[in-house]
Amino acid sequence: MAPGIGSAEAYAPPVPALADRVGWLGLLGAFRRNTLEAFPRACLDEPAVTIRLPGGGRMVLLATPAGARHVLLSATDHFVRLPAGRRVIGPIAGRGLVLADGEAWRHQRKVLAPAFTPRTLPLMLRFVARIADETCGRLAANPGAPVDLRSEMQRVALDIATSSMFSLETGPLGAEIRALVSGYLDRLGRPTVADFLLPPGWPTPSSPRRALFRRRWLALVRAVLEARRARGAAGAPRDLFDLLTAAHGDASSGLLADEVGTLIVAGHETTASTLFW
Repeated sequence: MAPGIGSAEAYAPPVPALADRVGWLGLLGAFRRNTLEAFPRACLDEPAVTIRLPGGGRMVLLATPAGARHVLLSATDHFVRLPAGRRVIGPIAGRGLVLADGEAWRHQRKVLAPAFTPRTLPLMLRFVARIADETCGRLAANPGAPVDLRSEMQRVALDIATSSMFSLETGPLGAEIRALVSGYLDRLGRPTVADFLLPPGWPTPSSPRRALFRRRWLALVRAVLEARRARGAAGAPRDLFDLLTAAHGDASSGLLADEVGTLIVAGHETTASTLFW
């Protein structure tokens, strides 16, 4: 008998079979099949799970807002991002907020806070509404045709992130940004076993290609900076990029590029996954 519409089973998403403990051989298999299999079953039920790492370190996995608040606000000096996270996100986020630590994190958070207040919502909503209308129109053009909703939601999230950031969605720079970011996140932006096992500072097989992406990314954001400066100052913020520029003042374009990368990553993959489910 099928579960009822109102039952919990009707809304439970499919998950891989998770083991109580995951050994190194299990990790190798998980990274080839489904990265979720690298996590123990307790992650499905416990608010916090601690996993011991080689060399004596520990990885803490959190599943509640209270736990995230504790790590991000109350105990920032006691937690650091895993080296794997820095290897994977670093080429696009650089020194941005998501990878900053200590005093640098506190300073950047203070600088960026004014750009994320309720008064900025009307500025962002026009981009969200337009991309949503365009997406619905594109999907409605082929009624009855199969749709890869995961791919569609990734496109929607990235289009919203880049258009609300730069207002360049119809030009060549906007298309290049989308192609570069989506290409990175689909390939080099996915963690590998080497990212987790090798000590910090050691190169991985992906390091040369990630370094090449980093150079291409910074060159592209510098081109965006030049294009925006060529437009001249606007009477009011046109998009999130204007807000970030105002927040950073005369800060180096390198740090501004890193904040741009941070926000594109934060607003793309996680948002796309949420919309898909």
